Amino acid sequence: MNHRPLFKKAGIAFLPLMLMMGSLHAQDPRKVNDSLDRSVHEMNNTLLAAHRTWGNKADKDTAYAGVLKRVDGIDFKVTKIADWDYTNSKYNAQPQLRYKQKLYKELEVYALLMDMAYKLTAPDSINRILRYIDEDISLKMNNAWAASPVPPALVNVKVRVLEKPSGIEVPGVKVFIRPELAPDRYTEEFNPTNNALKRIMPGKKLVWIEQGGQKAGERITIVPAGVESDTIDFYIEKK
Repeated sequence: MNHRPLFKKAGIAFLPLMLMMGSLHAQDPRKVNDSLDRSVHEMNNTLLAAHRTWGNKADKDTAYAGVLKRVDGIDFKVTKIADWDYTNSKYNAQPQLRYKQKLYKELEVYALLMDMAYKLTAPDSINRILRYIDEDISLKMNNAWAASPVPPALVNVKVRVLEKPSGIEVPGVKVFIRPELAPDRYTEEFNPTNNALKRIMPGKKLVWIEQGGQKAGERITIVPAGVESDTIDFYIEKK
């Protein structure tokens, strides 16, 4: 099956909100909600194609049974996301609009990763990508299995760079973050330490710091849902 047209359609659907990302002022909540609805719809199309593509292969190779199970898990969680009542007026204040825009971008990342998975032939390699998508969605869905999921919210993340062994915070270090498997263009930059604060979408993230133009450390971290704030610490040797 040729899945490429689905991905291209997804790219077209993602474009309107990408153009809106530069400004969050005076936004029309209806446009944001419509864009998010389209992104969920395109993700559903991608998952439907995945069922057909890998389902046909599973008929001949049982190794693809695990692939289909992962697709089912992702499908269930995307359905839960679609069930959240984003059109409710209480979800259209500025914080919720920010959340929905960031969620839109992360759904775009999932579509890119699914496209990458289609190019692979080894079930284990496909499963690694699908496992990431499945787990990353789960991390966004605190209380996801309840009849009425908790209101979606971003997490206030603070990043500190501490000198060893004194524990003194080092100012002026650059901090960057992106979804773990996302391309570089999805990177967000914090204010420099020691005022490195940003509202971040829950999920599995790659975080790194740069000092004097050189990478001084990086880590994979989980930004959990259901909390107001989180702190990520890096330790560097005193120069």
